[in-house]
Amino acid sequence: MNNQKVMIEMIDVVAQSLGDDLLEKVVFVGGCTTALLVDDVVTLQHIRSTEDVDMIVEVLSKSEYQDLCQKLRQRGFKESVEDDVICRWRLSSMIVDVMPTNQEILGFSNIWYPEAVEFAKSYQLPSNRIIRVVSPTYFLATKIEAFAGRGNNDFLASQDIEDILSLIDGCSLLIADLYAANKKVKSAIAAAIQTFLSESDFEYQVQSIAQDMQHENLLFERLIEISHL
Repeated sequence: MNNQKVMIEMIDVVAQSLGDDLLEKVVFVGGCTTALLVDDVVTLQHIRSTEDVDMIVEVLSKSEYQDLCQKLRQRGFKESVEDDVICRWRLSSMIVDVMPTNQEILGFSNIWYPEAVEFAKSYQLPSNRIIRVVSPTYFLATKIEAFAGRGNNDFLASQDIEDILSLIDGCSLLIADLYAANKKVKSAIAAAIQTFLSESDFEYQVQSIAQDMQHENLLFERLIEISHL
């Protein structure tokens, strides 16, 4: 089974366990969603595997978050005692990270999570289950913000950078989605890509993803277009 099918199956297992009521409240984000957003056949063959499923949920208070946690426990999710990650749960052996939009609840968040929830897209899984997924624009925005916080400017080792390039390389809807987005998020993404393009290690990572000169040129063209939004 290829990485795309494995990750879609992981998302589907989590979605089934959540139930319809919680499924309406969560938005799937993170590396696992490349399996849903990337539609280029060649790129799909090279998307990285991931061991976790990430979700964001819009909760406004700690009491509301505690209610959510109680419902997760009732449905088979357990707080991960073996990991030093405050948002981490386990569903059987699967890692599930549940991140609230309000940073005051767990002491951290991503500045783009609220808008990622607001502009989430519906997606029908092969099982016919409907889920909400981060849009291509906010996939980029949340990944760029994550890299800024944890990437240590290491373009060659960062999984966030790898995911960003996979999406830019293989999501046919990305450019149109970016042009339709609001000015704030477009400007933030454009500025970040401009900075990335000035880094030699980022160029090396692009070359690694592309694997051949023609593909590399196309990928750089897309990056330059995004940097000029």
